[in-house]
Amino acid sequence: DFIIHILLAFWITRSSLCTRQLRRFYEKRAYGKQTELTLFLREEGNHQVLPKEPKEKAIKLLQMIQALGKATFVRRWWGHRINSFMAHSLYHGARVVKTE
Repeated sequence: DFIIHILLAFWITRSSLCTRQLRRFYEKRAYGKQTELTLFLREEGNHQVLPKEPKEKAIKLLQMIQALGKATFVRRWWGHRINSFMAHSLYHGARVVKTE
């Protein structure tokens, strides 16, 4: 929620809610995950046409996540993926297994 809020606030209203370095870090991760996010949303049944420009596409993807509901998004994301929503795009770690 915090990451999405930071990015949308900056991209839409140009208001900075954190340091420039942290915002840039999140931007790079969001841009790197665009293909994976698009694929996920297509699998969920959302077939809207997305903008070509990376920033506009990122804004649209984050707004689609908000429309889906953040809790629903996280639950479904972990059902399909083995890494975090904002993990580096080259990271392909293993699933975390519950221990009892």
